[in-house]
Amino acid sequence: MGVCGRALRVVAGAPLAALRPLDVRPVRLREPRLARNTPATTDTSLQVCSTTRAWCDAVTHPGLTDAIADLIGPNVELHHTTLHAKPPETGHPFPMHQDWAFYKHADGRYVDCLVHLDDTDDTNGCIRFLDGSHRGGAREHVVTNPDGSPCTPHLPTDHWDLEDTVPVPAKRGDVVAFSIHMIHGSRINRTDTVRRVVRVGYRDPENAQTAGQSHGRPGLIVRGRRPRGEGQPMFGTNV
Repeated sequence: MGVCGRALRVVAGAPLAALRPLDVRPVRLREPRLARNTPATTDTSLQVCSTTRAWCDAVTHPGLTDAIADLIGPNVELHHTTLHAKPPETGHPFPMHQDWAFYKHADGRYVDCLVHLDDTDDTNGCIRFLDGSHRGGAREHVVTNPDGSPCTPHLPTDHWDLEDTVPVPAKRGDVVAFSIHMIHGSRINRTDTVRRVVRVGYRDPENAQTAGQSHGRPGLIVRGRRPRGEGQPMFGTNV
């Protein structure tokens, strides 16, 4: 399976209208700190799937999950949902990286989706992809600073340059899908309003997670089924 940067232009536009079912009007985020003009110094993240019925309906929408099944296979498991709010001016550029570094999986049967709550382009920090980079599979990331302290995973900045990437602008309500192995980043938000997107991760339930966010926690099956092997232990009740 491969999801290349070039294909993302199709995912975000009219040719795949089924990937635009997510009317953002009923899922306005009412947290005061997420207001469009709230000053902030860093990206804000928030698990959103469990906050409203509207978001639960959105991430399980057949138009979306059927499209994901076309990419990873008939069985689709929801892995996580996270809000990313890039503040105006103070919002920092995101170094080149793969999402694999944040939630490592055994293979490429994992697709991340960006649900856009605002129009995005290069001026407010739309996502940018290194076209075709997913074909190289998982790459080791820098995870510590020179002094040994931990840092946000990213690829070596002397080998991976944001200038080599392609911007993928999108409209409010658009969904952009990409492989967990796609190398990407974004520029600073140079506007006077917050840029908001919700990242939704989907995987084949047989694609084993080896480390990172939500490791060991079973997700919701949103299409198909979770195959069960003979003698496979039941999930614990404490995850």
